[in-house]
Amino acid sequence: MKKVLKTLVICVLAILVLVAAQTLAVLAGQATIRIGMPKAVTPVLEAVIYPVLSFFGLKLIAGKKNGFSLKSYRIDKPQVKWYWALTALALPVAVVMSFVLLNGSWTVIRHRPTIGLYWSFMVYCSTV
Repeated sequence: MKKVLKTLVICVLAILVLVAAQTLAVLAGQATIRIGMPKAVTPVLEAVIYPVLSFFGLKLIAGKKNGFSLKSYRIDKPQVKWYWALTALALPVAVVMSFVLLNGSWTVIRHRPTIGLYWSFMVYCSTV
C-alpha cells in the first residue's frame, strides 16, 4: 500500500512539473513579445524551454531518493548530434532570410469559431 501511495504521489508531482514547465515556457514566450522581439521567436523559445524544464523537473522527481530512474521510463539523456544542431539552426534562418528578401510582412488573422475560442494564424503576405 505504501509503494502504491508513493507511486501515486510521484505521478501527480510529474503532472504538476509538466504543467509548470508549460506555464513557464509560455510566460517566457510572452515576455519576448513584451520586450519587442518578433512574434516568430515565441514558439521557437517555447519549443526549447518546455522540454528542457520538463526533463530536468522529471529527473529531479525520479531521482535516486525516490528509487526511480529515468531509464526505467525509457527517458534517456538527450544526445545532440552536430548535424541535427546545424539543421535546427540553419532551417529557421533560411526561412526567415527568404521572407526578408521577398520584402513582405507578417499579418495576424483572427477569427472566432462557433465553440467560442479565438484562433489566430500568422500569415506571411508577400508584396511582390
